[in-house]
Amino acid sequence: MRQRYEPFDPLLIEALNDAEADVRDWAALTLARAVPVSRSFPYHRPPHPKVRPLKLLVDRLDSKEIVVRLWAVEALGDQGGEGLEALTAALKDPSKEVRARAAQVLADKSAGFAEAVPALVESLEDPDTIPRLSAAVALIKLQPESEAAIQVLRKGLRDTSHSVRCYTLRSIRDSRVKASKVIPLIEEAQEDTSPEVKALAGEALESVLR
Repeated sequence: MRQRYEPFDPLLIEALNDAEADVRDWAALTLARAVPVSRSFPYHRPPHPKVRPLKLLVDRLDSKEIVVRLWAVEALGDQGGEGLEALTAALKDPSKEVRARAAQVLADKSAGFAEAVPALVESLEDPDTIPRLSAAVALIKLQPESEAAIQVLRKGLRDTSHSVRCYTLRSIRDSRVKASKVIPLIEEAQEDTSPEVKALAGEALESVLR
């Protein structure tokens, strides 16, 4: 009997072999997001054999287009532990935007990514500020006592750049960090001369204490 697969738009399947890279990328990312990660999902039929989400996404990390790599990193966060190796590899991407996003995804999904700690520790030495701060936030979620991460966050909150101080506080707030060691840093930021920084510090502190 011929195997019947979970239905996908045949045009999307066909597009995986398109001559244009951007069409292949679009099809792969669309299909990867269409397949649930949960093994308990009640499929009536198995997904199409060409629709292997992890491989489709990992292949996109080699794209020349930064936006494609960013989309792939975002989707890898939904692959659970299976996406961990690819996400940690993305911490070394040539683009600082991709490196930062990989760290942010690890922070968002930190509960399932404890094995990412060594890669995040290494990323604390990133030459660019935003990826470095993003790695520190992810690390402090995984290891609340990490002094190395605290040092990076402290530097971020004392940076002469207003935007860097704001970014640091937004990252702490949005990632729902629950580490007591960041509280003194936030309290110090509440004395900042910038009204925006002060306001963000209040929001970050509320998030940490919630």
